[in-house]
Amino acid sequence: MPTEEWGVYDWSGRAIKRHRTEIRAAFGFRECTQEDQVQLAQWLAAELCPVELNRDRLAEAVVARCRKDRLEPPAPARVTRLVASAVNTFEERFCATTVERLSAASRSRLDDLVAEDDSDEGSVGGGRTFFTELKADPGALGLDSLLTEVSKLQRVRQLELPPELFGECSEKLVSAWRARAVSDRTGNGGTGGAARRAGGPPELTTTRQARTRTGSPSR
Repeated sequence: MPTEEWGVYDWSGRAIKRHRTEIRAAFGFRECTQEDQVQLAQWLAAELCPVELNRDRLAEAVVARCRKDRLEPPAPARVTRLVASAVNTFEERFCATTVERLSAASRSRLDDLVAEDDSDEGSVGGGRTFFTELKADPGALGLDSLLTEVSKLQRVRQLELPPELFGECSEKLVSAWRARAVSDRTGNGGTGGAARRAGGPPELTTTRQARTRTGSPSR
């Protein structure tokens, strides 16, 4: 086909719809329906979101899955929305599962921990909250920093978090939620909602507990 023909082709009229139908039929593909897209989002949330956090790669996985299943991939903008929906679904499930694994006492203590940090948001000249201290780097190694970290460990242990709370999660996922907890002022990872607030703080406290025990540096 001559190159110049591409410039005069009607990309939005009846012809392209007919041609796409003919091309799909010739290669054994079919249109990706709304039901197909729902299933793709469910697949992403269950299989890929726990181990892959990059949305561009999730979008690439959607296109690859469509080709494997002989589906015409949705338009890029629709794939972006599909990925966003899948990520949101996964994060809701992840936070809900985390909360379910906590005892009532641990949930109450975590709520108090985050509430303390929230109430300190507008303070001026006051001391740092415990949650803020947890997010801070321990600084240079010395007796004072060692005693401070031991004190943190003792307070974290009082939360009574299950030792295997994130045992089934990938390190990539755990690291991402830790970073969100550290960067967000209120400890809710920037996502809002009671369930979501439980995602970052437990991860940060369990990580701090492990690193204080082993002497690993904070990152």
